[in-house]
Amino acid sequence: MWSIAVPNQLVRTLIHLGADVEDVEPIGHLALALLFALPAWILWDGRTGAAFVGFVLAMSTIPDIDIVLMRQGFPIKHHGVTHTLAFIVVLAVVAGVVAVAVLKPTLQRWWRLTEEETVQKGTIELFVVGGLILGGVSHLLGDMVAGDGYEPIEPLWPLVQAPIEFPVAHYTSPWLNGVLLAVAVTLHLGVLASGAFPLEHRFRHWRAGLTDGGTGNSSD
Repeated sequence: MWSIAVPNQLVRTLIHLGADVEDVEPIGHLALALLFALPAWILWDGRTGAAFVGFVLAMSTIPDIDIVLMRQGFPIKHHGVTHTLAFIVVLAVVAGVVAVAVLKPTLQRWWRLTEEETVQKGTIELFVVGGLILGGVSHLLGDMVAGDGYEPIEPLWPLVQAPIEFPVAHYTSPWLNGVLLAVAVTLHLGVLASGAFPLEHRFRHWRAGLTDGGTGNSSD
């Protein structure tokens, strides 16, 4: 097994504030997830955009499900298979299929749609699959850049069975986490204030008329 590493001692020295490496700080992961959630306002607005941001933040914790599984006695390790791109993509696709099967008929009944209207399958898939991938990948990136003494992850397993890390940061660095969170919030506010988004696209709306090819308007 070989290792891919990009050391940067200068950056590590600047941002390492001597924090306890045994305490994983979630704020860094959430700040990265917030950055990855920026497409929310490009794709949607209003309640759907806000819901997508929340969904990405929630899904950014998915790779650490291995901690829960380990406590339940499953023979896996932390920073193992759940911290791979393959796991994230497969889970996202499965979740998308399940979401369509469950949510489409549920929303049809909830919104009391007429026979001329339908809940768009593509919107559900884009929301669920896109949100899970963005959240999951943001977590992998956070683990790749965090040089806190934890076992490095193998994000490209099984294609590349080797750790990949850029150990330039620390989970518990309040300086880094604070700056990252401030940048993420500023970018979100900037995109919202620009007035240039969301872009018009086929899956911007949840509901559509059957007679217009599935591109009709609806509320969030």
